[in-house]
Amino acid sequence: MLNEININDDNSIETLLMRLQLHLYRGDAEAASNVRKKIFLNQSGSLESKTLNPHQQVRLLLLETELACLTNSYANAIPPLIQAASICNKHLFQFLGAMVALHTAHIQLQFGLSFRALNIIQKCLPTIFAHGSLFECGRAKLLLAKCLVAAADRGKY
Repeated sequence: MLNEININDDNSIETLLMRLQLHLYRGDAEAASNVRKKIFLNQSGSLESKTLNPHQQVRLLLLETELACLTNSYANAIPPLIQAASICNKHLFQFLGAMVALHTAHIQLQFGLSFRALNIIQKCLPTIFAHGSLFECGRAKLLLAKCLVAAADRGKY
């Protein structure tokens, strides 16, 4: 079914990005990896294939980060985050920049840097709450709760 998609228009690129996102949210790392490979093959395969616009590039990089986190290879999630942050700064993508910051905070939390992660989350929460979907706001609140628990002073209790 994946082979039937022609990537020569923006709708097909969007279809593959949404399919990748769906597999990630289902927790199916193998299927997500296959869709990711399909996107990269179609982008580098022929001269007539369209390249991703900056918004799609950032979305793809964030999805790559989520794939790395799903497979517990957090160190591999850092380069796509840096590249996504660079694109967001260049094109002034405020909301996507906040999403990059949330993913960065998640990586920092996994590395045991809970106070840094908490500071990042507190800075980007207003943007996420103002422009994000209910799903994205819920994920941000869950990450905030995890950081608050991890950063709590355990000596008082």
